Amino acid sequence: MMQHSGSVETILIELDAGIIPTAMFRHKIVCDADPFKDMDLKDARKLKRKWRKLKRKHNVQKLKLSRAGSIIRSHLRNKEKK
Repeated sequence: MMQHSGSVETILIELDAGIIPTAMFRHKIVCDADPFKDMDLKDARKLKRKWRKLKRKHNVQKLKLSRAGSIIRSHLRNKEKK
């Protein structure tokens, strides 16, 4: 079952994985706002690094954000079910 990126379950899984929920991140990008502006530089760096690690782990470096987020969410959801 495919979950919408903005569903509560998906947001909680992404937060548990240590990344900014992709629905919120994409919304801020579309609104031309910096998603990390309200964060401490150290915390923002940690979240960016976590996202890069997940992209490498799931081999989605060259995909667009929406597609990469979808693949990573499905992997996280499958990991959560096991």
